[in-house]
Amino acid sequence: MPSGRIRYQLQRPWYDGSTHLELDPLALMRRLASLIPQPFQHTLRYHGLLAPHAQHRAKLAALLPAAPPLPRPQTPPSLRPHKRPGRRRRSDPHALAPPPTPQATARRWRWAALLRRVFKVDVASCPRCGHLPNSSR
Repeated sequence: MPSGRIRYQLQRPWYDGSTHLELDPLALMRRLASLIPQPFQHTLRYHGLLAPHAQHRAKLAALLPAAPPLPRPQTPPSLRPHKRPGRRRRSDPHALAPPPTPQATARRWRWAALLRRVFKVDVASCPRCGHLPNSSR
């Protein structure tokens, strides 16, 4: 505008019927700067079942596979008690337990597998011959 003010056209009219805003350049910059998040401010928001206070979040957590038990920490040999001949200790139930089995499903997917699953595009295969390169096997 000739007066130096900036005229901004709104996408939809406001409740009072306004269709345009006229602002000084400094006022426009102030409004735009207020939209920029502060440093280290969380900008990722979760909605629906992933929201922190979702009503049915517990039901969703019940569908996830159970985490494998943590392995028992091993005592270094220098800190283990010495065995005396003739004395028997009670057997430790954790010492005879089988090692935990890994989960059936992988926790992390390769990026190529995710792209193939979501977009049905195999980005890891060669477009000419269709074989996988050595680095992604």
